[in-house]
Amino acid sequence: MSRSAAGALRRVVLVAVLAAAQVAVESRSFAAPLGPSSLQIVSFTSTLLSQFWGAPTEMEAGVFVPASCRGAATPCPVMYHLPGYGGSIDSAWGTVAGFVHLSARDRRFAMAHVFLDPSVNGGYSYFTDSENNGPWNSALTQEFIPYLEELLDVGGSGRKRFLEGHSSGGWTVTWLQVSNPDFFGGVWAIAPDPLDFQRFYEVDVTPGSTDNFYTKPNGSPRYLTRSGDVTMRRLMQTIDNDPTQGGIISSYEFAWSPRGDDGLPLRFFNRADGSLVESTLEAWQAYDVHTVLNAGGDQLRQALAGKINIYCGTLDDFHYNEPTAAICQFLRQSHYDAVCKLVPGRTHSTVFASSSLYPAGLIHLIVARASEIWQQEQRAAISTARRGR
Repeated sequence: MSRSAAGALRRVVLVAVLAAAQVAVESRSFAAPLGPSSLQIVSFTSTLLSQFWGAPTEMEAGVFVPASCRGAATPCPVMYHLPGYGGSIDSAWGTVAGFVHLSARDRRFAMAHVFLDPSVNGGYSYFTDSENNGPWNSALTQEFIPYLEELLDVGGSGRKRFLEGHSSGGWTVTWLQVSNPDFFGGVWAIAPDPLDFQRFYEVDVTPGSTDNFYTKPNGSPRYLTRSGDVTMRRLMQTIDNDPTQGGIISSYEFAWSPRGDDGLPLRFFNRADGSLVESTLEAWQAYDVHTVLNAGGDQLRQALAGKINIYCGTLDDFHYNEPTAAICQFLRQSHYDAVCKLVPGRTHSTVFASSSLYPAGLIHLIVARASEIWQQEQRAAISTARRGR
């Protein structure tokens, strides 16, 4: 295939991915005199990432602090937002608009909102400490967030920090919460990328699996989405086929795989025939949220009590309802104090619209619940301080 034709296909796939999230973006909007210019863009040079890359490396965020939080005697809480694949600082407003409007117009929901740019090397960082992308998790929690919260005079402690993300952002915020259980006070993962690697785009990518990434056991082709527009073989051989950059699937390798002798991430399957690579699957277990939670036992379960919230439509375009169902079952069976819901009839994007589970819409539920958690924590702290007098 010619370079121009391959480029056109890449654009088609990216447009399809972004389109799957478009309804979510539109459902987050309200009629109010706020817009993209309401966000302050903050750039920060990370020491950790700069050391990794051997050159100054920046992290970027789009931030909003409501008027009621500016100069407040007690710093307001802050919610960090992660977009889906293809999202960047340029799409920050579309991701946070609905949240911003709620916090700006209702003092009960007053909190800062921070869009975190996940883009790296043409793909998505997933904010892991990666052998290929660098220590994004550590740079965020040790450098960028402390800098932002001091700059904005918000947050300042784990009980005042919340996470929200959709699609790839859903996996990312879950990972940030699970890998930093005390640093964040709660996470809302919406239609997250697979949290259970036995159901990774309908493929078992755990050690010992005999699945094939291109074909099902009966020999029929696998597809990227429920609509069946692009086969996995075509995607990986003609679209996401640049070994030096992260794409919709290869970004996982840049985030989770060991670095090979050629300086590139080890692949988790053979691009020619779709067969899985056992050694890479073993390394990926460190990022299988189901496996990590199971290995964490009672200590991790207690540290995450009341902090995990997951929502996914039963008709998710990327079949993310399947790994979500598996993680929901695990959380129930392991007696986690968590919310994990499959929303009947909802797709990757329409999951945000109002339903019987959240009549005012999912964004309203998230902001209201985060505000409730923060207010409960604040009342408890005041009560404790009074008893200590």
